[in-house]
Amino acid sequence: MAGLLKGFKTAKDKKTKRHLIALLLSEHDIEKTGLPQLKLDLMFVSHVTTSPSTFTSLVDKHDAACILIGVQSADNKHISYARKKHPCAFIIITHSRTCNNATARMEAVRDGANMITELDNADLQQALEMVSQLGKDVGPYVCPYCHTRDFTQKDLWIHCPLYHINVPNSVQRHRDNCCPICMNIQSLPMMVHIHDDHAPSKEPHFGRPKLYAFALVVCQRPSDDKFLLVQEFGSNGYFLPGGAVDHKEHLTTAAIRETKEEAGVDIDLTGVLAIHYAPSMHENYVRLFAIFVATPKDENQRPKTLPDFESAGAVWVSAEEIPSLKLRGDEPLVYINEKYCKGATVHPLSLFEF
Repeated sequence: MAGLLKGFKTAKDKKTKRHLIALLLSEHDIEKTGLPQLKLDLMFVSHVTTSPSTFTSLVDKHDAACILIGVQSADNKHISYARKKHPCAFIIITHSRTCNNATARMEAVRDGANMITELDNADLQQALEMVSQLGKDVGPYVCPYCHTRDFTQKDLWIHCPLYHINVPNSVQRHRDNCCPICMNIQSLPMMVHIHDDHAPSKEPHFGRPKLYAFALVVCQRPSDDKFLLVQEFGSNGYFLPGGAVDHKEHLTTAAIRETKEEAGVDIDLTGVLAIHYAPSMHENYVRLFAIFVATPKDENQRPKTLPDFESAGAVWVSAEEIPSLKLRGDEPLVYINEKYCKGATVHPLSLFEF
């Protein structure tokens, strides 16, 4: 095994050397991983063993930065023992059956594994390179989960999801879980917050955009095939009835409510014409529009004529009239004239059942 280990680049400063222990793996297994070709800056392969009898002695003796375990035991005792002895080590299970069995993967994570993969998977090499580079520079940050110290912001950004992606969201969202970088208590899971708000990039990162949802309605009166349009306030022209979805409100409920408020007409929704997703190119938000198809509950119900903060009123118009009207936006033309009147598919309302 000595000949194999000579091929690894080791840390120049003995104080920073950290061991990679390969347990229950053969020299052939190690060759299969591609490890001898890797440059592991702050980590070197110190011990490889295929013998279960030497497993505990190696785990007990050495300060391991990374532990590879290649054989699955019935009760994952090797994983549990390695985790107990090395709470901050990166433990990788390189076992094909465990990797490809859903139950076995969850059990390995439960018992302390950070990663489950196969010997010939390129992800293994990438993980080892990432682990080996952590700690090159000394920083002021402490991991909130394993309490490893001296991370730079970049190292912590790499370390947290790599080592602790399986920390339950309830723990990540705990009221006392303060971000070690900005010192703010987060409502988001900590992994998401650190990834989005503390990325080591020179490019500005806006984090997760705010999502604003809107419901619009193409409402047609069956007796004369006319469509309901709202006369917008501020002399902005005509638009489809609809508006923003309120807090805790479903899209379908918003469509019915907004049509009543803006146009004064009670409606029955009959389908979904389109869903439109519109990210802002300049601000940190996106808008989601659901465009519904509807008919009036009572064709004799008069549209709204009393001006208020919602609208100046509403009117029934033919599709032929729409191009000649002043419109607040192109939506009446797009969804009535170009889609609905030309036979676009109307999807069932069950599209929004969860």
